[in-house]
Amino acid sequence: MPQLAIDSFKNIPGEENHLLNWIFENIQPYIKGRVLGINVTTNSIVPILIQHGISLHVSNSNESLRQSLFQQFQGLPAVKSIQNINFFCPEFKQLYPTHLGVFYTIISLNFTNNYSPIEIENIKHCLRKNGRLIVVLPIEITAFPGLELEISQLRQHSKPQIIKLFSQFEVLKIRYFELTQAPTHSQTFSNLCFALVVAKSV
Repeated sequence: MPQLAIDSFKNIPGEENHLLNWIFENIQPYIKGRVLGINVTTNSIVPILIQHGISLHVSNSNESLRQSLFQQFQGLPAVKSIQNINFFCPEFKQLYPTHLGVFYTIISLNFTNNYSPIEIENIKHCLRKNGRLIVVLPIEITAFPGLELEISQLRQHSKPQIIKLFSQFEVLKIRYFELTQAPTHSQTFSNLCFALVVAKSV
């Protein structure tokens, strides 16, 4: 069923789980096999995955964040490993031979990441054939305060960049959402709009 309206969530402390639960409801049918979470932080969807019986490997290239992940998930058998994987590396296949084609589902919910072509290519190297990639993409649209964005605007604005980014994938699902924030004194503002994308490696 096509999305008829933009789902909205509050970008304030204490409201994160509403968005994470919404994301999980949308991606749950696509999560299968060996799972890797990339760019994972301490405030992530991982606890929700674990609550639903999904085990996974997690990664972050930031050493400080990895240490925080070790502390958070220490002793949890559902977290199979905490890894340092650099998806921006040009020699990815040579440096990570044991990661090639071993994951069926890769989840990246980094809300500030625009994803470079080399990053997407290296993520694809880690996926099995027909594996699923689940990401959140930021979409900047300027609007006047008080005016609601229409779903057609988001589709028109985002479709070319999504198709270009996932040229080696089949896009299975796109869901749009926004994070509301306190109004500013400026006449215009950038809405915090995002696309939740599920794509299949082909």
